[in-house]
Amino acid sequence: MLTFGLGGEKGQTVSGTLDAVLKGILLECNARLSGELRDLQRARPAPGHLLFFVGPGALVEEGVSVAEAEIGLPAAAADAIETERLRQQRRIQKKDPKAATVVWLANAPLALASIASDKWLNDGNMASYGRSPPFGILGRFESNLNGVTLIAPLWIWHEGW
Repeated sequence: MLTFGLGGEKGQTVSGTLDAVLKGILLECNARLSGELRDLQRARPAPGHLLFFVGPGALVEEGVSVAEAEIGLPAAAADAIETERLRQQRRIQKKDPKAATVVWLANAPLALASIASDKWLNDGNMASYGRSPPFGILGRFESNLNGVTLIAPLWIWHEGW
């Protein structure tokens, strides 16, 4: 919920709900203006910053292994990401046995991955653009895993719509 108040003798309040896209745009804009946004095409990832990337990559759906995404990740990195994906998926399945994960991947200029619950996917959009890069991501630094930077996703999108 977002509320704005206007002062003066006849104060007025306007309330509304921000959708996920607008929230993502506001977060990105604020981080960019404050210097807390790291564009991973130009800068190294760092804890304490929002991370941003738009470029070639892949979205790996449930039932498909990370190794099948042909983006040039070394086998050891793909295996480590898949192991982490399964660990996270088991964790979310404790609350929802039908839950699954999707993995966002990029490998230029450095290896990047993000593991997201499919709960937040728009299935119609995913069916349309899931195999068509470029993709964008906005998120926070999660960890380094076998040479791959993991990003906790706030927003993943198809660029160019």
